[in-house]
Amino acid sequence: MTKLSSVDRSRVKAWLVSIGLLLGAIVGATVTNGAADCVVDIDGLDASGFARPTEPLRVTDLQRPLPFSGAVPPGTTSVQVKLVFWPLAIPVSTPAVRGGGGWTASVSPADYQTGVGLYYVQATTDTGCSAGGWIRIEGDPLGSLAGRVAAIILGLGLLFQVAGVLRGSRWALIGALPTGAGIALLLQQSGALALDGTSWGIATGSAALIGGASRVLTHWRGRHQALSPRPRTTPRTRVGSPTETTRSIPDVTAPTEPTSAAARPSPDILSHAKPPSSAARESDGILSRPTAPAAPVAPSSRAPDPPRSAYGFIDSPDAVVAGDEFEVNVGLSAEPQRGVAGGEMTRPASSQGPYKLDIQITADGFALRAGESWRREVGVTADEPYPKFSVHLTAQVAHSIDWRAIQVKYAIAGVPIGFALRSVAVASSAAELATVVPKPQDSRASIEVPAGAQAADLTVTITVTDSTRGRLEWTFDAAPALGVQLPHAAAYCELGLGGAEFARGLMQGMNRREGKPGLYNYLAGVGQKIATKIPDEFWPLLASVAMQVKDRPVSVLLLCEEPYMPWDLAVLSAPHYTAALPDPAAPPFLAAQVTLGHWVFDRHSGPNARPKPVPPKPPVVKRFLVVSGDYSLQPGWRPLPEATAEAGTLAGTWQASAVNADTEAVITALEGAPDLIHFACHGEFDEHSTDNGLFLADGQPFAPESVMSISLSESPFVFLNACQVGQGALTLGDYAGMAQAFLFSGASGVIAPLWSIDDTIARGLAERFYARVFNGEAPAEVLREERMQFKNTVAGESGTWLAYQFFGHPLMRLERAT
Repeated sequence: MTKLSSVDRSRVKAWLVSIGLLLGAIVGATVTNGAADCVVDIDGLDASGFARPTEPLRVTDLQRPLPFSGAVPPGTTSVQVKLVFWPLAIPVSTPAVRGGGGWTASVSPADYQTGVGLYYVQATTDTGCSAGGWIRIEGDPLGSLAGRVAAIILGLGLLFQVAGVLRGSRWALIGALPTGAGIALLLQQSGALALDGTSWGIATGSAALIGGASRVLTHWRGRHQALSPRPRTTPRTRVGSPTETTRSIPDVTAPTEPTSAAARPSPDILSHAKPPSSAARESDGILSRPTAPAAPVAPSSRAPDPPRSAYGFIDSPDAVVAGDEFEVNVGLSAEPQRGVAGGEMTRPASSQGPYKLDIQITADGFALRAGESWRREVGVTADEPYPKFSVHLTAQVAHSIDWRAIQVKYAIAGVPIGFALRSVAVASSAAELATVVPKPQDSRASIEVPAGAQAADLTVTITVTDSTRGRLEWTFDAAPALGVQLPHAAAYCELGLGGAEFARGLMQGMNRREGKPGLYNYLAGVGQKIATKIPDEFWPLLASVAMQVKDRPVSVLLLCEEPYMPWDLAVLSAPHYTAALPDPAAPPFLAAQVTLGHWVFDRHSGPNARPKPVPPKPPVVKRFLVVSGDYSLQPGWRPLPEATAEAGTLAGTWQASAVNADTEAVITALEGAPDLIHFACHGEFDEHSTDNGLFLADGQPFAPESVMSISLSESPFVFLNACQVGQGALTLGDYAGMAQAFLFSGASGVIAPLWSIDDTIARGLAERFYARVFNGEAPAEVLREERMQFKNTVAGESGTWLAYQFFGHPLMRLERAT
């Protein structure tokens, strides 16, 4: 009988381990429900009916929110709904527990479209109760991101196994890990098998058995065919070397020269580089010389998490001479810096573990050294939590001391998370530098990205660099999955000082032309004029994004420090936009072509800036208020029968609470923490009058200042169905208007018209709006489709369809409590 060598014995042991892994997986545990007094309903059906993965609830409409409800034992104070994707349990909702022990939640499958197939949804409580059921999200497994990743992993695993069998190496067994993972994930994505320890173990064990058996058979066959060892065709060492019969190894005791700083890789490369192994390895995976057995390493489900928050870092001289190059270091810092304005930046909850940080530098009035880039993506890890890099700038000509700003914008996965700014004095000569006193920095606002916030397809940040000239700086971020090339440098445009005058002139022009021939042509001409002010870099970027988004409208978020310009009315036509329209069936206005959301942030940012630089998450709608009143007794104000009917329909259809449009009742209602407020009343804007805002049925104006005195703690959604209340003016250096006042007080979204609206059209639009948004559609997309009614007809058309501006995230949705 042939005696096995030590190497053969190790291979047989590995094969036996594979058998053990397979048997252990077969008897492994799967997801089970907990206490019997926990009850969960999914889409109105008892989740116990979906307790087995072979009988899941099928989900075919990904855009419709999936409702959950349940009952919990007495004493329960918190419930968490999780999506179990083995080995992870991802929290998707934390609903409040009502007094009777009931709770409701809603999860939008569209928020988790990276995968399809089988998932287990589980509700757990702080009292140890848990229950749930299986759902199957229908879709093409190879059309999802997870499915494509599974196919790639499977291909790599099979490649490793085949190579291992042919070479007689342990890769025939090691490759079973990715092979099994790829098979299990593909089966899960197709809905044929639940992904858990059992399915992964079966797939991995089966692949390991096949690979191990093939390897052993190949090895034994090769041994018995060869009667004597064959010399290597390519020697590992020189012929005649004393180590000719052994594999060459490095002399680990020999001293080595230190690596120079110039030869080291850059920090962003270092953060991803793997440390060199302690000993050289051959391609067959066997150590080049015998070593002591390594200590077992505990498995880790994820890499260590870098710090959740940081500050912007900008290091540069306080003053420079025009024409002289200087170095600027940018990145992240653990502590605030002297001379740098910037609040603490907190990563969104969706960012877990090491991450990629997009850093974009903007410096109006400075030139960048040739070959360098204004924009760089760096890796942030637990080992390198505060990466930095340097660029070299040269200030352009200055005639006297000129203060200029170096600004850095930080973004993760297409979502801006913060800004940092440093002022630098530019002198015309070295002699002037001695007269420069460092400029104190105002604190910049902190950005808190709401949990679960999605990145819009395109986010445009518009900031003011020179208010005396109306000079605006445009920077761009895109959802990473689109893979579009973003401009590295900021783009600029100049409005002059006429932004507010332009907006008021538009309001007056539309009011004079409402319902008359030529209104469409007038607004199209206005849109052409607005388009000329948009930087050239925007148009091809929008076209590139539209080319990548095939099956839905493009979503665009405008984060604006300049509040007046109605960019959503820009016309997409030559010579600015020459590509195919994103939606050929819609009018050519930007807000009809894309799903658009505005957000106006504080011009003088501070630690308590209001509104915050990004939209907050809207609440679940439990308290819906509708404000309207009888104007027949007020001289000078016409009755609003359509608005009264509108309020009645909303109250009857959606169980909204009616609020009489008098001052005391409205203030009381706003102070009562509503989740959604709809105003159907009169409104007016006149910059030369103190009577601006909503006009209530008691004859009193409800001004923006009245709204700003109230804290809207629940971040409600507000629909101002009243004329002209989307307009605003500059007051004490800040933008002031009715829409801005609600944003200042904490609203998560506001809809308001820029000019006077037709009562009948406004009523129908509002009633359709709530019917669709309460069915899971995004408010911004509902308004986009309403704008498609604006047609170029001979008789003229109402401008009401394009009057409404939406302030909020374009992908936000309103969820009703059930």
